[in-house]
Amino acid sequence: MDFDDRSYLIEMGGSAVASFALESLHDIRCYYEAMEAFLASSSEERRFSLRGMRERLDPDIGEFLLNAENSLLWEDYFPSELRASVLVSIMSFFERYLNGVCTESSVLLRTQISHKTLKGSAIERAQTFLFRLCALPKPHEDRWRSMKRLQHLRNTVVHNGGLLETDRELANAQRLAAEMKGVNCSELGIDLEPEFIPYAINEVSQFLEEMSQALTVACERVKQFDHEA
Repeated sequence: MDFDDRSYLIEMGGSAVASFALESLHDIRCYYEAMEAFLASSSEERRFSLRGMRERLDPDIGEFLLNAENSLLWEDYFPSELRASVLVSIMSFFERYLNGVCTESSVLLRTQISHKTLKGSAIERAQTFLFRLCALPKPHEDRWRSMKRLQHLRNTVVHNGGLLETDRELANAQRLAAEMKGVNCSELGIDLEPEFIPYAINEVSQFLEEMSQALTVACERVKQFDHEA
């Protein structure tokens, strides 16, 4: 995939990255739902599956998992770690996607300024670059806000393990959680419920769709300008 080939980007409708983004997001969703289904299965079903993969596991770990009767392990710890890790994967994918779109848009529209020279977080830089410098009409502001909330949540989960050590951190997290589905906050930290990951994926998907529409419009403008030049 050549981000610097302008003719190729025009052929691809303005972005090569955008054409593969939804497929990549679908792969993340498939992984999550498969893992969530396994964790939600009965202890007998889990034992049956674990026996089948026992040869590929460390002997001590395999034995431990086969005999683990602690419901908190399967119903709380593992699901919590799964959802946190998938959130990290979603946002890592999203930030790589944004970086690719900004690079492509710079080539397509021949901007003199790179998004990498702007200040702010990865999402803030991309929004400034794509909206103000590239004049993309979409995604709408509410889509950007949604992605910033997910980024903030990801940062809290990664940088402090989801722990909320002060009243201010708890209050900020509670305000954040009130604007999303499947996020609970307490003195014990942030808890991601089963509905959170589908919600997050849906938010990202809507952003990608709006971005794809905006890139198509930008590409048509470029084609018209090049034709008239």
